[in-house]
Amino acid sequence: MANVCPCTLANEIDAHLPGPKRRDLIRMPKVSRGGFDDYLAYLFRARKIVILESVRRDNAIYVFGRDWKKVSQLTKAEVLSNRFHVARIVHTKGWKTQLARLMARTRAA
Repeated sequence: MANVCPCTLANEIDAHLPGPKRRDLIRMPKVSRGGFDDYLAYLFRARKIVILESVRRDNAIYVFGRDWKKVSQLTKAEVLSNRFHVARIVHTKGWKTQLARLMARTRAA
């Protein structure tokens, strides 16, 4: 049985979105494609990014651009070797800081 990720990515992301910008978070259903069948998608329209987060412990956050639906059908190895991702943040010490930096770099207009 899979361990559900205890971290609440939505809350972490939301903490880095000031004021009305919090509304650009849209929780998507499970991705269920390629190597990302146990990931949830968080779409940020104004930022033009999608963050995929696994429901399992000890995985990584993958960040994609507008082509995320197509790219998420590939395996993780294909995504990584072809650098189809904007960022990959492994859930190790400092991942929250890395996420905060990513959110700062992709501020909505």
